Amino acid sequence: RPVDTAQVYQNEADVRRAVRDSGLPRSDVFVTTKLWGYDRATQAVQASLAWLGLDYVDLLLLHCPGDAALRPETWRALEDAQQQGLARAIGVSNFNIGHLDKLLETATIHPAVNQIEVTPFLQWRELTASLGIFVEAYSPLAKGGKLTDPARIALADKVNKTPAQLLIRWSIQTGFVPLPKSVHPERQAANLDVFSWSIPDEIMAQLGNGGGPDHWLKAHP
Repeated sequence: RPVDTAQVYQNEADVRRAVRDSGLPRSDVFVTTKLWGYDRATQAVQASLAWLGLDYVDLLLLHCPGDAALRPETWRALEDAQQQGLARAIGVSNFNIGHLDKLLETATIHPAVNQIEVTPFLQWRELTASLGIFVEAYSPLAKGGKLTDPARIALADKVNKTPAQLLIRWSIQTGFVPLPKSVHPERQAANLDVFSWSIPDEIMAQLGNGGGPDHWLKAHP
């Protein structure tokens, strides 16, 4: 059961209580957290583990590119965390192709994951088709901005699904791990109903013509 949190969300203690109160074995919960600060990264890893009440996290990410001068040192802290058993895997978030290329010049452990915003309307073809880094797609519902679009509703109707289900399924069929969120139980249940059906090729083609990115990451050094 995946749980995605971050230091900047200020809810790692809430995750600690939720995991504890769930009664689930630790091995049944996949916990991801993200570091925001780029100085004192080693201490930040320990702080997250303390807040989460865990001996390790399953996935530890750098939350954003941050200061280019500090990036190699910070990545080494994450590499150390993995080698020490404090993180089972490490990765990045919000990294564009230039950030990744630069990081790989000095990294001894390559990022397993890049968690970025990806939808049919915001595609990073140069990121998603190379480097062998798995993509987690946050905001797969385009922050709700396309759920009432008549064109998207018409496509969803063709497969008897909701626009939200269509967008989540698009992520899966494109090879991403989508990270939708909702506070409504009925929507959470609907968001999980995306594995027993597929989108026909012609609808995938219509969904996937959204073009390249227009995003703050594009210009980030």
